[in-house]
Amino acid sequence: MRIWLNRISYLCLILVFAGIFVIYQSFGVLVILGFLFVMPMLSALFCHVTYRRFRIHVETPADILEKEQEFRVNFVLENDSIFPVTCCEWKVCVKNGFMQEAQEFMMRCTVCGRGNETVKRLMSSRYCGLVQIQVKELRIYDYMHLFSRKIQCESNKDIILLPLVREGAEIDTNQYVSGSDDSEESHTKGSDFSQVSDVREYIPGDSLKDIHWKLSAKKDDLMVKEHVSMSSRQIALLIELYNDEDGYIDGTLEYAYSLGKYLVNRRQGFTFYWWSSLTGLMKEREILGEEDMTDCFREIFYEDAYD
Repeated sequence: MRIWLNRISYLCLILVFAGIFVIYQSFGVLVILGFLFVMPMLSALFCHVTYRRFRIHVETPADILEKEQEFRVNFVLENDSIFPVTCCEWKVCVKNGFMQEAQEFMMRCTVCGRGNETVKRLMSSRYCGLVQIQVKELRIYDYMHLFSRKIQCESNKDIILLPLVREGAEIDTNQYVSGSDDSEESHTKGSDFSQVSDVREYIPGDSLKDIHWKLSAKKDDLMVKEHVSMSSRQIALLIELYNDEDGYIDGTLEYAYSLGKYLVNRRQGFTFYWWSSLTGLMKEREILGEEDMTDCFREIFYEDAYD
């Protein structure tokens, strides 16, 4: 609509000078008329040359963040042509597919010839999930704002927003498990069912019975054996991916994540289960550390919550 108004205004300007020329037959007015006819063609030509060498991409400081954490998104515009762009605008869609939340907004700036321009915007989300930042439409305008060229772009950025950790989210493992645990196995003669999976440096709080004395003597530093438990004492947490209009599932994931962090910090392995409405199957993910937690929730964020 804005371009059409500019074109109508410019046409009226030409008609005014044409009328003046008809009345006064002035050579100076004729020169101005010629200038008014040539300028739009040159402006359109410069715009056509520039749009082929114009790009945009999205950058963020990290790919994994926490919800409610404000983060900066950089929209980097690159102009490889010699002609500056006095006005370019693009539509941004920010979508959290897991929570069915989306918003769109427009941005604009100028970019000099043979140069780059970075436009920054702060964003945040009150929900966890997979946030997709997509530039849906990029358009540049000529100098006179009479023409524009739409640039096809596939610039996307995905960010994982993990839940917050609730204070006081704990679990008494003795109430939910049965069988012998690792400590009982190690104290029972002939009943050590654990296997050594790795050796690492000593951390305050590690059991003295796990110290690898021979290797510690060689390295002149305390080294500790890490075990893979073969015990029957296991913990399973079932995550219900139910959602409603109040974002019920966000609280569920926050509590599950908090319990998971509590167990990981105590070096207690466990398993997350959830029903996948996409595959119609029960999925499971064994959690042994922080990386497993992140991968698990990334996989959950690609699921569809159900009613």
